Amino acid sequence: MKDKHKVAHFYNRVSKIYDASYQNAYWRLYQKATWDNLRKHLPRDLSSQILDIGGGTGLWAIKIAKTGYCVVLADISRGMLDTAQKKCEAERLLQKISFVECDICDMKAFGDASFDFVLSQGDPISCCGNPRKAIQEIHRVMKPQAKTICSVDNKFGAMHYFLDQGKLDELEHFLRTGWSHWLTEQQEEQFDVKFFSPQEIQNLFIEAGFTVLSIMGKTMIPWRRYPKLLEDTNLFDQICKIEFSLNQEASLLGSASHIEIVAQKNG
Repeated sequence: MKDKHKVAHFYNRVSKIYDASYQNAYWRLYQKATWDNLRKHLPRDLSSQILDIGGGTGLWAIKIAKTGYCVVLADISRGMLDTAQKKCEAERLLQKISFVECDICDMKAFGDASFDFVLSQGDPISCCGNPRKAIQEIHRVMKPQAKTICSVDNKFGAMHYFLDQGKLDELEHFLRTGWSHWLTEQQEEQFDVKFFSPQEIQNLFIEAGFTVLSIMGKTMIPWRRYPKLLEDTNLFDQICKIEFSLNQEASLLGSASHIEIVAQKNG
């Protein structure tokens, strides 16, 4: 079974409980950082064509649609799309959001230069099995001068996983290749995930024909190691202020758990 089928199988299985995994204080901080960056780059024209590829259960598509845009929500998992559609129906947004089942590496459902803005959040590029092809496909479906915002897993921010378990041989392999195996309880769902250094992901976007406009980390400080701070609602605004003062500091990007890149299609 190819990785894309494993990815789809996994997300089909977890689609009904997926959102519940992202309700804690850490993810509230992460999502605030994402939205604050995303909304700055949305097109001014509300009639712009927007694609949310790997959009899952619709978190960002719904936020964008509520600001007045129409969004195409695409995902490899039918289960995630079904969950998203139910949420959009409850929000009365079905006229604003359409749903397409497709693979980020093969978006044949969309023609060349179809979209004014493309986002890919939640690491579809890292999980797809062929990140270079995914970025090329994002470039293909974008109009000239259109912007994209994508997040990927950060290689250096993941080192502690191997260190905590004392797996130095695996760490050495991971640092050489950036590839790690995503282990699930279902053997048929296990798939490889690509982690990037900040420079590596920038190089792939430039190679595909983009100009990189900015790059930021989410999150720069390992807040999940300090749950008492995160859970104190009186401190949330202060935590946001600290985090957002650092998230585009180039010297610290390697420490982030995820990297978010803003790029513009040349031409």
